[in-house]
This record gives sequence, structure tokens and C-alpha cells, in this order.
Amino acid sequence: MTVSTAAVLMAALALGPASAYGQERPLQLTWVDRTGKAIETVGAPGAYRGPDLSPDGKRLAVHRHDGIGGDIWISDSQGGLNTRLTTDASGAQDNASPIWSPDGSRILFASLRNGKWGLYVRRADGAGVEERLIESGSRKMPTSWSPDGQFIVYWVNGQTQWVLPLTGDRKPRRFLETQNSHAQISPDGKWVAYNSMGEVFLKPFPTGAGNWKVSTNGGAFPRWRGDSQELYFLSTGFLGQMMAADIRATGRSAQPGAPRSLFESGYVNLGHPGGNYHTYSVSPDGQRFLIPRPETDTLTVFDREGKVVKTVGRDMYTAPVLSPDGTRVAVIKNGRDVWVLDVADGKGVPITSNGSQARSRGPVWSPDGRQVAYLTRGDGTEVLYRTSSNGAGPEELLYRLPGANISLTDWSLDGRFLIYYSPQLGGNTLFALPLTGEPKPMEIARSESP
Repeated sequence: MTVSTAAVLMAALALGPASAYGQERPLQLTWVDRTGKAIETVGAPGAYRGPDLSPDGKRLAVHRHDGIGGDIWISDSQGGLNTRLTTDASGAQDNASPIWSPDGSRILFASLRNGKWGLYVRRADGAGVEERLIESGSRKMPTSWSPDGQFIVYWVNGQTQWVLPLTGDRKPRRFLETQNSHAQISPDGKWVAYNSMGEVFLKPFPTGAGNWKVSTNGGAFPRWRGDSQELYFLSTGFLGQMMAADIRATGRSAQPGAPRSLFESGYVNLGHPGGNYHTYSVSPDGQRFLIPRPETDTLTVFDREGKVVKTVGRDMYTAPVLSPDGTRVAVIKNGRDVWVLDVADGKGVPITSNGSQARSRGPVWSPDGRQVAYLTRGDGTEVLYRTSSNGAGPEELLYRLPGANISLTDWSLDGRFLIYYSPQLGGNTLFALPLTGEPKPMEIARSESP
């Protein structure tokens, strides 16, 4: 094996997206405690979405997305996901977002059939026939079922939610006039937590005055503890922190406590278009969290014939880039920090320390291999850094770049410029940023297409 052979093949790994050719990254349903420590796993890895735990905490319903469709699976008495609730196994339907009824006897879910989305209810044991509650052409996903069994909240494409009474005229009414999603009715039925404008809010349910902000720095996907006195949510961002906030209520007034971080969730936002799925479940006592966590990757070196030469390490790795001499690889670990690993023995060192909100991406090596440059995003700007490839010394902020979706692509061979790409309204542009003198980007190429 030559250095150039390994470089070509390791770089090729960096080009493959997590869901290439429409195939999603396998996820492992994992129970973790309040510190984030893994306790046990459920079933085999798969393209899971929307795990929902029964009210007694003993059974699980989840959507497994296979191909262009998907079905609802139910755990058996041994905890395995071996029972298919929905009958379509062809992939032509998309049966999604299961929600348990308050008594644990039925499952509410969404289904795309013949070009129309509907909400359906079926007995959890699979007996009997489905009941269709509502159907239309708009994508819709159920998000919550009130504990008295009288109301369902569902999400409609366009970031609106509707309340569907299950008694009387069954006429849906809009939940809020502002854009909102992922409503979660409290187990005592008095409150509903929801997402709006990038934050988590709380209001009385089904009606009542008052609206309280729970998150303080971005949040999504609220879930309740069984006693309605603690609310959980994910901090905004990829692989966000699991947060918890005490909810103290006096009559119809609520006082959310200051959010506190429990652990880094390891959740991956699948980015399914138009979806509004549950992302995790919580045991009734709030001591365990069921999270779909991605399967780990193996960094592998191949020769030109595709034969495995060696493996470097196994973890949540993306964007591997070999050093100029081929002895080390810079890689994003856990979607957050840049690590540099030794190709020979797999030992690594983190060269960034981004904390809970910032995420690194796009590492590139300096020509001499002594430094690595990378991007992070924060405060509405892309921030360009460089640091020593051995982890020693501080990280140096080079430049703040306005905009989004900027890609760091190269470091010039003379060491004088970093090259980055920026999609803009005026065209897709390639820039060179000088590393000496005034850090003023120079446009070097522009195109109407990416």
C-alpha cells in the first residue's frame, strides 16, 4: 500500500453522505439513563422514527421507514420489535408517527394512501379493523393524545397544528395562529408544550389564557415526565443536549424552572421532508430515555482493488481527510469536534473543544501537516478557525463569514490561502482567504450552478 493509494480511497469516504442513494443511516434504539449512559438496546438497527412508549412504560411503538414507505412496529413481551401493526409490507404506503391511546389499548398513526394523508386508529393487538379519523391531501402527523381520550393534536405541512375532538362534531380547530409543531399534552391533561419560533413554550390545554417560554437558548421536541412536573427537550442543533425543566403550577398558571442540561443526546435529525415525528421517548418516572442513536462507523483503509488493508477506529465519524504524508487522518467525531487519528494505531486527540452548541465541519490540512483549518457555525455566521494538528495551543479565529452552507474546500500548496465555497443569491462563488496580511476574501470563481 502506498500513501497516495490510501489518500485517494480515504478521501472517497468523505464524499458519501449519511443517506446516500436514499438509504438512511441505520439507527439503534438505545435506552440511556439521566447521565446519557447506555443501558440497553431495543431490536436490530434500522431506519427508525417516532418512538412512542405506552402509558405504563412497558411497550414501544415505532415507525420503521423501509424504502419509500414504512410501517408501525410494536414491541412484544420480551421487548423485541417483532410485531408489525400495520398490514402493508409493500413499501407503497407510509404508516408513520404512532401514538398510544391513554389506556394503552390502541395506536393512533398517520398513513399515506393513494395520494392522501389520513389519521387512523387501530387496536394495539392488531385485532379488528382500522378506524379512519380524518383524511385530506395535506401531509399530517399526530403528535399527542389527551389523557382523557377526548382530543388529538396533529401537525399539518406548513408548520401548523390542529386539535381534533373525538366526541361531538369532530370538527378540527387550529391550535395556534403562529407556526408551531410537536405539541405534547401533559399527563394530567392541563398543559400542552410545543415548539414555536425555535423555542419551547407551555400553555393551558385545551383552552385558557397564558403562555410561558420554557427554553432559554433554543429548544425542540418537548416530552413530559409522568407526573407532569418535569419537561424535557433537546437543545437546538445537531446532536443537541437533553435538557430538563421543572414545571411548577398554581391553578392555571405555570412557572417553568430554569432549564438544566442532563446529557448529550446523540440524536441525529433525519431531516425527513415535511415530517414532525417524535424523536425520543421518556419512561414515566423520567429516569430513562429511549433515543434512536446512529450506528458507529469504521474508518477503513482500502487498496486500489478494494481489499481492506486495515481499520483505523470505530466511532461516530464523518468527513475523514488524510494528512499530506498519509500517516494521520482528521475527522469529525460525534458530529461536533475535529479529531486527529494516527493511521497506524488508531490513537487520537481532539483538536477542538466546541461545547454543546457549536459544531465543526470540513477540516482541511495545511500543506506541512502541522495545522488543520475547519468551520463552525454560530450567531448567524460561519466562523473559520485553524489550530495545531497535535492539539497543542489555542484555536485561532481567522474570519467570520456571513451566510450559511459555506464549505471549506482546500488549503493552497504554498500555505498562503484557504479556499472556500459560498452559495449566494448572486451566484455560487469560490473565494480565497489570505492567511497573511489583511484577511479579506478574494473572489476567484463564480458560477450560476453549484
